[in-house]
Amino acid sequence: MEQKILSIINNYGAEHQKEKLKEEYDELQDEIDKFIDGKEHNILTEVADVIHLCLQFALKSGYTLEDVDGELNFKIDRQIGRMRKDENRK
Repeated sequence: MEQKILSIINNYGAEHQKEKLKEEYDELQDEIDKFIDGKEHNILTEVADVIHLCLQFALKSGYTLEDVDGELNFKIDRQIGRMRKDENRK
């Protein structure tokens, strides 16, 4: 999968994909607003678009999907730890 992702950013170029990331991010913000307002939304598609573009830049920067997965796990575990600390304070 890494090679497929890299082939996309290599084909279109980083500058073009930066613009696509901005567009997709704006679309995600619109869908988040709809979600918050209780309206019909398409968050899944826009989240996937933003993740896909972010992965292009992570891989282009020399990281691997394993690196990204590790960072995500770190962030999740850290937040769970914060939640546990908050519960212990109550």
